Amino acid sequence: MGQRRALEEQRQAELLASRALAVAAAGGGGADDPTVSKIIADIRGEGAYRAALQMYDAEEQSRKLKFEGKMAEFIGKEEYETARMEAIGTLLGTGASMAKTVKYG
Repeated sequence: MGQRRALEEQRQAELLASRALAVAAAGGGGADDPTVSKIIADIRGEGAYRAALQMYDAEEQSRKLKFEGKMAEFIGKEEYETARMEAIGTLLGTGASMAKTVKYG
């Protein structure tokens, strides 16, 4: 998803740069005019920055989800062990109670 958003940011920047060039040409300016070149370079730079930011956000989300998964796995294992120990305790208690009943019963 992050890659798609990054590509969309780059696409939007290219469209904006193309529009800036078209507007400059329609106004009589040339493509090699320093002001036009700087504006287009700034637009492309901003697009690259935004695309990189989208990739960073996606990686950060991925790290967060992996961490949450590991925590859920850890908690699940702990709860499993606790339930297992409680079951063993219940079995031992039931066995002792039965032995008492048979012995004294």
